Amino acid sequence: MCFGSEVVDGDDAAFRVCETLSGKIPGIVFKKCESPMDVLDFAGKEELVILDAVRGLGNVRVFDSADEFKKVKSLTAHDMDIGNTLMILKEMGMLGKVKVIGIPAASDPIKSVKEVRKILSSQLQVQEMG
Repeated sequence: MCFGSEVVDGDDAAFRVCETLSGKIPGIVFKKCESPMDVLDFAGKEELVILDAVRGLGNVRVFDSADEFKKVKSLTAHDMDIGNTLMILKEMGMLGKVKVIGIPAASDPIKSVKEVRKILSSQLQVQEMG
């Protein structure tokens, strides 16, 4: 799942990566999502892999747990992000294994694509071995 918004500057970093990699990594299908609520369609699945733009992040980084996200106060539904949504799902017991690949909002798209491809390819290899 690729989260972001094409109308918010820098929030489309995950979309750019997903569009570039779509159809190029066997076994992976990218789903473009503009609402954190889209994750509900996949809640409780065996493993959920999410790509999302992260402001202030220097390099592509893998978060293996919703607990790794900085807690942000949400005053309205517009303040909700994927981190808030994952925390709510976890509290409700609806969140299975999750991996979030954070992509720097102000990243070089070519560098981010290479790093994400490497992460996803290595994950597929681990699954095939296990």
